[in-house]
Amino acid sequence: MTKKKTSSKKTTAKNKKIKAEEFWKAMRFKEEALVGDKLRTLLHADVIEPIIEKCRFQLRKDYWHSVFSGHSFHIDKDLSPGLFKMCQEVLDTLQFTEPVNFFITNDPQVNAAAFMKGEGDNSHVVVINSGLVESFGEKELKFVIGHEIGHLIYKTAEIRRLIHYLFEEERFIPISIQNLISLWEKFAEISADRMGFIASPCIESCITNFFKLSSGISLEKVNLNAKAFMHKMDEMLEQARRGEFQILFHSSHPSNPVRVKAIQLFSESKVYTQYASSGKVVKNDKELSKEMQGLLDLMELFPTNQRDYYRSMVVAAGGILLAGLDDKISMEENDEIVEYLAKFTARPKVFLENIQKQVRSKKGLKEILIGAIFCLLEADPEERYSIFYYLCRIVIADHALNHKEINFLMDIAVEHLGMHEIEANRLFLENLRHSGFAPRF
Repeated sequence: MTKKKTSSKKTTAKNKKIKAEEFWKAMRFKEEALVGDKLRTLLHADVIEPIIEKCRFQLRKDYWHSVFSGHSFHIDKDLSPGLFKMCQEVLDTLQFTEPVNFFITNDPQVNAAAFMKGEGDNSHVVVINSGLVESFGEKELKFVIGHEIGHLIYKTAEIRRLIHYLFEEERFIPISIQNLISLWEKFAEISADRMGFIASPCIESCITNFFKLSSGISLEKVNLNAKAFMHKMDEMLEQARRGEFQILFHSSHPSNPVRVKAIQLFSESKVYTQYASSGKVVKNDKELSKEMQGLLDLMELFPTNQRDYYRSMVVAAGGILLAGLDDKISMEENDEIVEYLAKFTARPKVFLENIQKQVRSKKGLKEILIGAIFCLLEADPEERYSIFYYLCRIVIADHALNHKEINFLMDIAVEHLGMHEIEANRLFLENLRHSGFAPRF
């Protein structure tokens, strides 16, 4: 009889775990899962992860628990029953049954972090800064805690650990992989935000949450209207789609307008509302996927820093202009543009297509090119040589030289890159010689 009871308990626990995993999978941002799987494949996770485990880099058991126990406040049911109860409610809501220890550390910055338990550890660790606890209300805190538990649920740290052990420094990571990592990091925040919202399903508190995170001030200082704030976020997104305000999107995290809109769309989605009302899981919410596509483009297309954004504009606008001077863009020229764009954006073809759709006149393209060159040279005058080298590659790409392209190249070099005519001509010949140029017969 005793054996049967034990077996029954094990079966119940297993069923609960399956149910939780189905719930997590349904709520997850689908693109994040896809890009994460692609990264794991490219980085040979199935081979490398077992090797990392066998290396036993973590010599001390419960390392993170030991670190924070020494100088942070451990949230437990005796000393902080209110906070402890709040944390447990979040865990219960998200159906996360693995042990988690919560700490508050003395730091005025409004921030929190999750540390996934290693092999042989007893628990995960979530650390919340005191600045966040002091300035956030209960609903806002629940969102933050839910967000961090979301990172544990979706095992965000596993890919980051893989990258850490595969590459000694970031500069050694191939650029195409870097772009994919940057994209995945943004998508991972969207998945974690969804868990945060489920833990605290109040769109108004999500808005005040992001306001406090971005401004660092309390609501006592401002008259924050949630509806007006959402309207402002929508305006900024619309400006970005028109080619304005795109600087906001250069970050390893999605910008606030993207995150707030993504949460709003999720809160109104079939996948969430059906689960909230009946506990049933919708496996494929096509309407949500469609609505998210616009935000997806904003996250995918724009580089993570300002300089790479301007480089992308030089590559796209300069490439289209130069390649199109003979009234047609050859396949070789198009491939050259896309290959170069891949250094700065995860979806180079889509980025190029967007520029072609948004700016149809040669005058408009030249204005973009000159403006981007100005911004790059203002930051670093040495960029002139990289820009010139790229433009030379476009001229040479189709193995056919013509006066229009050469004249345009020299005009850009002298008038906008600040080169002397002699220097520009010498550099062009040097690039031509080293390119393996072979005239077509």
